[in-house]
Amino acid sequence: MQRSEGNTQPFLLKLRGIVLDNLKNEQFTVEDLASAYGLSRSQLHKKLKKIESKSISQFIKEVRLEKSLELLNSDDTITASEVAYEVGFSSPTYFNTCFKEYFGYPPGEARMRARFQDNSSLDDPKSTYPNHKRKRKTIAYLAGALALIVILYGAYWLIEKNDVITNHSEQRIANKANADIKKSIAVLPLKNWSGDPNLAYVSDGLTDALISKIANISSLAKVVPFTTMLTYKETGKKIEEIAKEQNVSHILQGSFQLSGNQTKISLQLIEGQSNQQVWSNEYSSKWKSNEIFTLQEKVSKNVLNALNVVITEKESDILTQVPTDNYEAYNYFLLAEYQRYQYQNETFEKAIPLYQKAIALDSSFVDPYGALAEIYIFEGLIMGIKGEKQSWKKAKELLKKAELLDPSNELVREKLLNVYFFFEWNFNELSQLSEHDKDLMYDFRIKIGEYKKALKRIDQLILDNPMGAYYGKKAEILFLMGQKNQCEALLEKHDALFNDGFYVRESAKWHYYLGNYEKSKEQLRKLAEISGNLPPIAVWLHAIHANIDGDSQLANEKYMLLRNKFDNEESGSPAWFIALYHFHSNAPDKGFQWLKRSFDRHEVEMIWLRAEPLLAPYRNDSRYTELYSKMQFPVPIAVN
Repeated sequence: MQRSEGNTQPFLLKLRGIVLDNLKNEQFTVEDLASAYGLSRSQLHKKLKKIESKSISQFIKEVRLEKSLELLNSDDTITASEVAYEVGFSSPTYFNTCFKEYFGYPPGEARMRARFQDNSSLDDPKSTYPNHKRKRKTIAYLAGALALIVILYGAYWLIEKNDVITNHSEQRIANKANADIKKSIAVLPLKNWSGDPNLAYVSDGLTDALISKIANISSLAKVVPFTTMLTYKETGKKIEEIAKEQNVSHILQGSFQLSGNQTKISLQLIEGQSNQQVWSNEYSSKWKSNEIFTLQEKVSKNVLNALNVVITEKESDILTQVPTDNYEAYNYFLLAEYQRYQYQNETFEKAIPLYQKAIALDSSFVDPYGALAEIYIFEGLIMGIKGEKQSWKKAKELLKKAELLDPSNELVREKLLNVYFFFEWNFNELSQLSEHDKDLMYDFRIKIGEYKKALKRIDQLILDNPMGAYYGKKAEILFLMGQKNQCEALLEKHDALFNDGFYVRESAKWHYYLGNYEKSKEQLRKLAEISGNLPPIAVWLHAIHANIDGDSQLANEKYMLLRNKFDNEESGSPAWFIALYHFHSNAPDKGFQWLKRSFDRHEVEMIWLRAEPLLAPYRNDSRYTELYSKMQFPVPIAVN
């Protein structure tokens, strides 16, 4: 604290004592403090401002926050919410915000930081203590920059395998259905305690590397993917809550610290239900290029040993694998991955040349081929950002090259099947689907009308990874099964919980089909805020709602936007959605004209021909049956 006059300690101690005497009184005001001290508000303000350079209200809040830290560190049983009320905050959410702003981290992290400080040998404790007034000049910038490059080489080991390698066998599915999962884990993003916020993505990368490695172990019932755990990065939720939400037995948490070329990783394995620590360890080493993958292997094996899981010889070999011997190529790949996982048009464009540089430096490096293909699939299939045919061609070429390099690569095979299904309508290739392909399997089942099987698949996926997109797809399946009440209830429950674009888009669509037009429009507004770029499906829904509201001018504006997208040969299936607009408007002749154009353009959405609700009344129409026959669906149209 700043001091500008002689003996100020008694004054501050008395003020602090008055606040502490009224700690639980959330109504204790600035006026109350001034009155208790025997000064007017203006007199107290001037005196405190001269000494501390802060307002009276800020002083009261900081006394409350410092006491809250003391309570958190002295009592392992008290929760952050309980502490909030103990120190006079009426809202735990506001308490969390103030605590993090003052100390630099959320209250749920206080005890772990205290343990870390007690054992830290890298720095003076004051350098890692989070009080913003004691921040020191940390890592030398040049040394930090050099170390960062080296760290990046190891940060994102096997990033693409999250969703593939977590689904090994029917036995694991059976284990997940059991409420008492014995060997399952979620890894919270490692906290960056390096003193440099620019290193936060390095700690994220280390988290992903750890998850990717342990996810290969088939005797684990479940490993929650990195992308899901990122949602908990700034959470104030307790360990028990996270374990329950993710249906896992254990949570791994920890921190990452870099000082010069010396790094420390501190880990704690927590039993979810009891919130008891069952294992902890610290790893310190020099960051040298030849040590990165060895360190990752060591940490992974120690975590697996702590969980008492069996590691097969093949799985042990996987833990020792490195993706490329060319560290410069790997560095470009990691930089590209960081951009891609932000899922923005601009970051996609930044990622593409980085992947291309990685491939140019090591043409046998498989991972960049698959990741680059995924960008083209995403842009051409989902978002309507780039031309469908162009995206389809580029993705297939990349995946075919990757398949030649590594014929046994499950991730490459899965992405190729996506190309065959969505872009080529090659249903024969889908006969290769296995139990590992739950993501593609449920969608395939939807498109051919096997809704019960699709529901079973989506429920398994939700057990694996309860993310918004899967709940949106479950709502879709329930509607198609005729279970409209259940569909509506599911949307009502999850609309406030999920803000990812995939879920919001599905929610807007199925609220429309349910007749909940205002809720559909609300989700469309949310989608615009999230993504900015609106794909044809969103433009179509805007046109539909304008039509329902009697706003012919807006409806025509959105309709013409779809026409322009079609004329410009943009992706996102504009002809399909123009057809649906006409079917909604009871103009089936125009609708079938545009369906024919969608078929001729080979638009992705044509695989919806069987399941689309707006087309259900026309399934006996000869124009419909002709298109259905040309699509070569593997099941007769009458099956349902």
